[in-house]
Amino acid sequence: MSRVLRDARLVDGRRVDIEIVDGLISGVHDSGTSSGDAPVDDLASWLVLPALAEPHAHLDNALIAETVPNLRGDLQGAFEAGDAAVAAGQITHDGTVARAIQAIELLLIHGAT
Repeated sequence: MSRVLRDARLVDGRRVDIEIVDGLISGVHDSGTSSGDAPVDDLASWLVLPALAEPHAHLDNALIAETVPNLRGDLQGAFEAGDAAVAAGQITHDGTVARAIQAIELLLIHGAT
């Protein structure tokens, strides 16, 4: 299945047509130069951006602040609070996996890849 996104604006200000084939970008051309019989969506120079990316996430510590408050508010305090929570049995393997999955879902819902 093909489609054309007409008159998209890139970050550098250029206006382009974006050709999509089978869900993947197959070409980017000067605005108004794409031809063919694919359905067209006119973006009216709306800005298009790449997907947000999260190249560095500490999923093992995701969403843990309510369970393990860092009273000192610094990195060493976070380490100490985490160690104490593990020793007290507050952090479990299953809980860590559940929080990591929830964090990944939140990242994906918000467009991060």
